[in-house]
Amino acid sequence: MGRLRDDVEAPRTIVLDYDPCDSCEKAMAMGISLIECAEKPMIEGHREIQQGLYPTGRWFVVSQDFVLRIFDDEMAQSAVNHRKAFIDKECIEMLGLDKAEATHKLEDLSD
Repeated sequence: MGRLRDDVEAPRTIVLDYDPCDSCEKAMAMGISLIECAEKPMIEGHREIQQGLYPTGRWFVVSQDFVLRIFDDEMAQSAVNHRKAFIDKECIEMLGLDKAEATHKLEDLSD
């Protein structure tokens, strides 16, 4: 069909879903995933993972014991039940995880 009048260029990258690849799923199965999120899209067309939350591309796998020690009872129980928690950059920094190597970085998706 080709270009249409008033057509815009198609995006070069797109997120179809947030289902982890096999490698990431194995890593996530080793503990509880802390997924860093922002309240605004990182790039144009960035889809929410949950209402008002946009993943930054960084996530960490921590132990259940870590979650139970660090978070309040309600958040800890939710993270344990769902095996993941969405947290902001400030929380990542407060926990010192920004100094650790992320389990996954957005750049790793380019393969």
